[in-house]
Amino acid sequence: MSGVTDVSYPEIWGPEKPVEPLLGRTYLWGIRDCWTLCADYYRGLGRELDAIPRVREPGQHHPHSRAQDPFRYWPPRLGFVRVDRTDRQSGDLAIMFWNSPIANHCAIYLGEGKYLHQLSARHSEEWTPQHEERAIEKYAMQFWRLK
Repeated sequence: MSGVTDVSYPEIWGPEKPVEPLLGRTYLWGIRDCWTLCADYYRGLGRELDAIPRVREPGQHHPHSRAQDPFRYWPPRLGFVRVDRTDRQSGDLAIMFWNSPIANHCAIYLGEGKYLHQLSARHSEEWTPQHEERAIEKYAMQFWRLK
């Protein structure tokens, strides 16, 4: 039969989607990715964040800065304020330059050197860098607190 689509694995997303467990999620760009994980963390605390547009590659088809560099553009517009890394607290949003010249990854700082994050092609996990201060430098981490 031509034109039949496989619906054996339906996806639900958007505000009506129930919050999945934060650990062990499979990755799916724009559905279960680092931003979705962070937004769901805050949603679990009763704080709703707007979805942010995502692009894989900046270019002429995405001329606005918010499309080219969403992690620089969106946090202050969603109610986050930047905090110094020495003042970071559990629950702060960590923005990272994960092997990229622009910020391209986010995580939740859990305290005591631990982060909740979701990398592509991996399950969401609690990440404890072996040397946290070196990781903060390597990934040029910025910390943001939701007002």
